[in-house]
Amino acid sequence: LHGAPLNAISNALAKSKRNVTGVLHVGSSSLTCNDGQSLATCASVPGLTKLHADGNAIGNTGLAEFRRNIETMNHHLTHLGLAFCSLSHGCGTELASVTRQFPHLQSLWLHNNALEEPDINHLLAGFHDRAHIQHIHIQDNHLDDDIGDAVLGFLRSRRQCERNHPGADSVTSLPRCVIYTSRNNISTAMLDIVAQSGVCGHDIIHHGGTFVTGNAVRELSIKSIVEQTGGELSGSVSNTMTSSLSKYIEQDTSLTYIELQHNQINNDGTRALATPGLRQSSALQYLCLGRNNIHLSGAVALLEAVASNNSGLRALDLANNPVFNDKNIGDADLQALLTLLPQCRHLRFLD
Repeated sequence: LHGAPLNAISNALAKSKRNVTGVLHVGSSSLTCNDGQSLATCASVPGLTKLHADGNAIGNTGLAEFRRNIETMNHHLTHLGLAFCSLSHGCGTELASVTRQFPHLQSLWLHNNALEEPDINHLLAGFHDRAHIQHIHIQDNHLDDDIGDAVLGFLRSRRQCERNHPGADSVTSLPRCVIYTSRNNISTAMLDIVAQSGVCGHDIIHHGGTFVTGNAVRELSIKSIVEQTGGELSGSVSNTMTSSLSKYIEQDTSLTYIELQHNQINNDGTRALATPGLRQSSALQYLCLGRNNIHLSGAVALLEAVASNNSGLRALDLANNPVFNDKNIGDADLQALLTLLPQCRHLRFLD
């Protein structure tokens, strides 16, 4: 879409009197360093709240052009995806300037770039007075323990925001923020320093097999899983691992987000996950089970759980599963699925 096609699309949307649905995906569209201005025009589309431009080689030059062209625009973005965008060392000030243009930003994807410690310093410093940020993805970059000071400064600023927040009387006065740092050269020693500083509050540093929450570094186990990808959860162990997770979901009233994509959970695992966990959890709001070899029967089991009175799930992501690939699916099967949807009272997103 680079060049004229993207310009035509972004200009047409910008001039439209109708707001778009809120999400615009231009990921993996062959955008280059020359498309920063067009990407900025996309970001200014009326009603747009989520812009996903992951997988485009815009690089530092394209990011700078993007920043120059959004400074005069009015923005309401809450989600910005710039993962796999060939960003490298030296773009930190540009990144901080870009995020400052989006005061309502909640999620920022920067994983799988080549960012270094000075870039993250600039980025996190720009978030010091930003109470809305909830997810910062910096996995798979060129980071090491030197980012510790930047992380500590960011977390201290969060605690200061809470103290300054009108009516704040607990550490939960701000939404929880999770910083994803896995697949970098970061040691548990740095995580220990952050934990012992006592400034984490209810925010989390999520580092693959370990994570920091409160004042402790914990191993990522089935009882504390937030994100697990890469095929380690499989249907063959669903009666132990997935069932244990299901019971934990039922009991933990603070767990709101679970991502389990690209595993092998399959239909047996989804049924174990659905009962009692999903059926009984009013706290869990987002569940991602993409790429898990889930068929229609597994999807129906999940929706039956979501349709229960106690479930508070708002988003169910089953993308890239063979839900409708079975040649034996008939009208009755599809009707059973469609009958369940109106009963899912809280569900707002289903892929």
